[in-house]
Amino acid sequence: MKNIFLLFIGLAFFTLKNQAQTNIYHPFPTSNAVWSVYYSGYQSPWCYDRQYFIAGDTIVNTMTYHQVKYFGWHGSSNGIGECDFWNYDETQIYLGAFREDTAQRKVYFLLPSYSTDTLLYDFSLNVGDTLPLGINNGGSPVMTINSIDSILINGNYRKRFEIANTSNVSIIEGIGSTTGLIEKVLFFESGGNLYCYSENNQEIYPTNSSSPCDLLLSESELTKKKDFNIYPNPATDKISIDCAEKQNLKMQLYNIVGKCIFQKEINNITKEIDISTLSKGVYIIKIFCDDWTVQNKLIKE
Repeated sequence: MKNIFLLFIGLAFFTLKNQAQTNIYHPFPTSNAVWSVYYSGYQSPWCYDRQYFIAGDTIVNTMTYHQVKYFGWHGSSNGIGECDFWNYDETQIYLGAFREDTAQRKVYFLLPSYSTDTLLYDFSLNVGDTLPLGINNGGSPVMTINSIDSILINGNYRKRFEIANTSNVSIIEGIGSTTGLIEKVLFFESGGNLYCYSENNQEIYPTNSSSPCDLLLSESELTKKKDFNIYPNPATDKISIDCAEKQNLKMQLYNIVGKCIFQKEINNITKEIDISTLSKGVYIIKIFCDDWTVQNKLIKE
């Protein structure tokens, strides 16, 4: 009986501790954060694989906003759920800017050329409440909160709001939607997916990821990306790698589930590599040098 009592006390303490942690609001970051998002689907004429990052502040209507830019891949859908004609955008593109009312637990987003913002996230919602216009589909069914629980992220519990009429879509305090940063909560044959999210160069979502996540870690890494080129991309049989660095390099190729399936030493500036035996799909290619690592997407057709 004593052991049962102690177990009950322990469970009660653990529950109260978790509830106390979830009562602490975790706001959105204001710097050093990256969202890696993939978007595609049968109902979408285009697709993209982007990295959103915070790029300084701006003042609009006397209010401070945090600017968001992105770079990455974009392509067009072939109508059967696959993406073709991929192109890499290495130039930083301005997406918009957000501000947060931490007292109200609300995040607003301002699109380019707009003078008024839109409510993007509301982390004060209760079960049954409707999602804000910013990520709600605006169609039928209207997106509502189905349940609220917590998720352990980087040592702290954050509130997670499960969305009704979707397949495991949720919004998480301080991160956004599992469909992406600004991607709407679509529910039929298309939509976004938040591959991963990092703060201060540390990947903290998903919490159990074993896959290499294509994250922008710094401006210097983006500069090195410009000196690192794979062509052709998309490719069918062979690829060549150009790199401005003159040291010996090592290449690793990962499949979409994060397994390293191929690696090779590269001993000169340009190296041709046979990929004819690879299955069609998206891969992550990583280049290792003495003091840096850079990675990119490779499309095999």
